[in-house]
Amino acid sequence: MKGKGIGQILAAVVVIALSVFVAVAGFGSSQSGSIHDIKLGLDLAGGVSITYQTVKEDPDSSEISDTQYKMQLRADSLSTESAVYLEGERRITVDIPDVKDADAVLEQLGAAGKLYFVYGQGPDGVANIERYTDAETGEPKYRLTRSMDEILADGDVVIDGSCIANAQPTNQNTALGTEYLVELSLNSNGTQSFADATRYAVSYSGSGDIRNTIAIVYDNEVISAPGVQSVIDGGVASITGQANFDESKTLASIIRIGALPLELEVLKYNVVGARLGSDAISSSLLAGMIGLILVMIFMICWYRVPGLAASIALVFYTAMMIIFLSVFNVTLTLSGIAGIILSIGMAVDANVIIFTRIQEEIATG
Repeated sequence: MKGKGIGQILAAVVVIALSVFVAVAGFGSSQSGSIHDIKLGLDLAGGVSITYQTVKEDPDSSEISDTQYKMQLRADSLSTESAVYLEGERRITVDIPDVKDADAVLEQLGAAGKLYFVYGQGPDGVANIERYTDAETGEPKYRLTRSMDEILADGDVVIDGSCIANAQPTNQNTALGTEYLVELSLNSNGTQSFADATRYAVSYSGSGDIRNTIAIVYDNEVISAPGVQSVIDGGVASITGQANFDESKTLASIIRIGALPLELEVLKYNVVGARLGSDAISSSLLAGMIGLILVMIFMICWYRVPGLAASIALVFYTAMMIIFLSVFNVTLTLSGIAGIILSIGMAVDANVIIFTRIQEEIATG
């Protein structure tokens, strides 16, 4: 029995030592599982915060909810730690941590302009786009030959952004190599219109005719003009022709941001400095470490062996919390650090109550 007890103690010591090592150093060059691998929120890592306001003065709850969801999809392409939340009835705030250039974020995130899918040349015989060669790159591109007001008036818009359910970049391996594309999903409002348009355009497939194309127009600019290879009547389409995954990702992002049910305007934006976050982390960690050490000294001096056991348990608890924060990609904020310190204090409080009660019982025999 004595040997078994020693074995259990040794096993516990190994587990605790290993957990502390992982929490401090982690695994591999990325230090996975350690305190250095924990993702920090906007208040700690710094970043950009942008507040949008709906142009529509009285949006209903479903419109604002859908807009928030689709803004989150767009923000996720910039950072997986981004947060999109509502402020009041008309404002949506986007927080993107660990970003320094607000102008670049605004350019990528966009101001949520209008998105349209337009006939290259509609059944009325009037061309809406034209092909030209870019002077800098020498690559073929497309541009509008008419204003969107004229295109809308003539009924040459196939669908608009409100018909888009989602757009995601992807790639697939073919006999000719890797093909990069965007998987486009339509809602019920756009499925039939898109099917009719592709049925018209596919009859000109392979001819190089502009009537075979359906142009994607965002903020009055043609961002893509893919040819139609088959009738698409299921509400799911693939947009091919991107040179690499980044191009597919950009195109998917523009489609998502243009698919917002509500038009938004930038109300304000600001850059949150990382210096404040760095100082907050250092101060919080120092305060937590000093507090933990003082508590452990008190526990050991006052309760002796039970206090030592409780102190070791606290170290193990803290190490495991750090590991879980890293492994499960939890975003840590300043309030989160305060919560961790508070939870450690509550654990100590429970030990004090238990040990004091034990002392009382021993004193009364």
